[in-house]
Amino acid sequence: MEKIKDRIGENPVVEKLARAEETAWINPKKECWDDAGETFDVRPEEIEDARARLERFAPLILRYFPETKDRGGLIESPLEEIPKMKAALEEKTGSAVDGRLFLKEDSHLAIAGSVKARGGIYEVLKYAEDLAVKHGLLKDGDSYEVLGEEENRAVFRKYTIQVGSTGNLGLSIGIISAVLGFRVIVHMSADAKEWKKQLLRKFGVEVREYEQDYGEAVGQGRALSDQDSNSYFVDDENSRTLFLGYATAGKRLKEQLDEQKIVVDKEHPLFVYIPCGVGGAPGGITAGLKWVFGDAVHCFFAEPVQAPCMLLGMASGLHNEIAVQDIGLTGKTDADGLAVGRPSAFAGKMMERVLSGEVTVEDRKLLQYMKLLMDTEEIFLEPSACAGFAGVSAMAAQEEFQKYVKEHGLEPVMENAVQIVWATGGSLVPEEMRRQYLEEARILSLNVPGFTESGNWYKGNLHSHTVNSDGHLTPAESVKLFREHGYHFLCFSEHDRYTDYRDEFDCEDFIILPGLEASAVLYESEGSKLRPKVHHIHGILGTKEMQKQATKEPYKHMEIHPVDKYYGDWDGAKAAQKLADEMTSRGMIATYNHPIWSRVREEEFIHTKGIWALEIYNYGTVNESATGYDETYWDVMLREGKQIFAFASDDNHNDGIVEDACGGYIVVKAEELSREAIVTNMLAGNYYSSSGPEIYDWGIRDGKAYVSSSPVYRIDFIAGNCINDGTSIVCRSVDETVESGEYVLKGHEKYVRVKCTDRYGKTAWSNPIFLDRENA
Repeated sequence: MEKIKDRIGENPVVEKLARAEETAWINPKKECWDDAGETFDVRPEEIEDARARLERFAPLILRYFPETKDRGGLIESPLEEIPKMKAALEEKTGSAVDGRLFLKEDSHLAIAGSVKARGGIYEVLKYAEDLAVKHGLLKDGDSYEVLGEEENRAVFRKYTIQVGSTGNLGLSIGIISAVLGFRVIVHMSADAKEWKKQLLRKFGVEVREYEQDYGEAVGQGRALSDQDSNSYFVDDENSRTLFLGYATAGKRLKEQLDEQKIVVDKEHPLFVYIPCGVGGAPGGITAGLKWVFGDAVHCFFAEPVQAPCMLLGMASGLHNEIAVQDIGLTGKTDADGLAVGRPSAFAGKMMERVLSGEVTVEDRKLLQYMKLLMDTEEIFLEPSACAGFAGVSAMAAQEEFQKYVKEHGLEPVMENAVQIVWATGGSLVPEEMRRQYLEEARILSLNVPGFTESGNWYKGNLHSHTVNSDGHLTPAESVKLFREHGYHFLCFSEHDRYTDYRDEFDCEDFIILPGLEASAVLYESEGSKLRPKVHHIHGILGTKEMQKQATKEPYKHMEIHPVDKYYGDWDGAKAAQKLADEMTSRGMIATYNHPIWSRVREEEFIHTKGIWALEIYNYGTVNESATGYDETYWDVMLREGKQIFAFASDDNHNDGIVEDACGGYIVVKAEELSREAIVTNMLAGNYYSSSGPEIYDWGIRDGKAYVSSSPVYRIDFIAGNCINDGTSIVCRSVDETVESGEYVLKGHEKYVRVKCTDRYGKTAWSNPIFLDRENA
């Protein structure tokens, strides 16, 4: 990194890229086309020659691929206006998208289903033509369809075509080469999707897999090909032939615009946004467009924030002499076709004087754009193909792009603009993979507040004992204690005795929640006082509707619940379910209390139905015997798919031996301090639990979980259910604090929650936000 810094000096763009921040960049070296075109390396006659070659091969393409019949064997994609997507982008960015918005659907190109069908197929066809001429397979006046005859295919079988790829180029090269009769080897990087490998194998292609990135796959393939005189390597990094195949798109697009009576000139500018990997495809397309439209077209590339190789090469001036890994990026992205660490020198240097700019985009936004397009236009693209929408968004809302418009004198004519997102792949994605992508996109598009926007905060304790069971304070003394410590509500959870002190203690700023703590006890044997295990399930009087739906009469004040007693052995799960059913049948909320203190195995309670919340912090048993931390069990239950909240409490007995009061509580957000409002919001999870810190706000916004809290030492986002889900933000010393944090969702999480811990170990816990489709 230091050597790279020495070479590029202070470079704000590179520094921003190194932080993996989304970047909008305008090319300072861009020249007007009259100047750049004079010395542009690729000439229009070369592009015209490539276009003519594709037309000569059209009969053969039609023979093998009847889906090209509508275009007479030519491989071309639709140009479709997407007004609903335009409106959605305007809503998303909060800014106007000028002119008309179109999608160039190379995602639906025949044969390979991606933009690589242009360059990749063209290069194989040119090689086949060269061999046909060399071996005399074509006579004057012959249709190229004769190359499909068996004797000619036998010639092609003597030759091998090889390519290194992250996926789509491999598909295009592999499919067309195999169909023509060539032996094919595709060297695929670690980023390549499994379904693409399987599709190639169905065509008889040999797929070689590498654990390294794209550059390594290309290098290995090139070296292997060089050892065989009958092997031809398609070099995505340096191929002029590939570049020319892509460049034929310029004139084809002009024809499509003409068909729709769309004018492109100085008064009607054309903006094109193209996803960029190594740079050959977007570079070739840009070259073709510039030769057709000149300064009337403005081309922008789009890359992932972790793999912006072309922007890095151009902004640093080092081109292929620098890789994204050199500045600390991973090169890893869900946009597999763009997962390239080092750019093409051939394409990058050619773009240096003609490219208008670049934009980088986070992976989660690629999936958001994918979902947005599907929702609005019912068009599916793979994530990498959606990168161009980041360019449209930047043109609408980013200062750098707006500055470009102004400096080029385009402000007066932007209402006449045509903006085209070049979609690069997606039609071959299997249905199951589409569903997976769209589910990830749904999660990454969620906006779910952790708390309601309106309401007041009310602090309360749900687990408390008085002299009515084994506590040492009277109910009145207990109420006095908690009110003095700023509590607004309290539940007396006497052992196996229901109490309802609402009439005695409810007032304007304090209320009682009626309830009891019901017991099922396993004794070592009959006559023994030793209790190896116990279930304590707490019942709190539910909402009025719950009471209406109750199948049994509600408990009365001071009514006794008989203890369920077992001797020697028990069916723990069945015993827990019996207690829970008893509580819910009487219109009560059921909680499961302190499982570690209770010495139960997880299978004896985690599947209990009807449990609203698990007690994860019990201040009393923490101080009594370090058995009040039950958070691990909570995640076990959540990972099992159980939709369950949690709470912190005191379980105070006030015996004067153990400090057990006012150390664990919940803070509920409600419109008013009433039993109905508090219980309703508890059931909705509209609260947090704490032993000290405060959570002011939390939730999911634009694919990120976020939190703001009182000053704490660390913030943990806990998510399920895959390895490495979640993240932690930890201060470097106990003297530092943090008050906010974010976790970028990956798209497969089933739930996410947050905990905030201060330097003394006191913690605040949110409830989970459930991300499953049926629960989100």
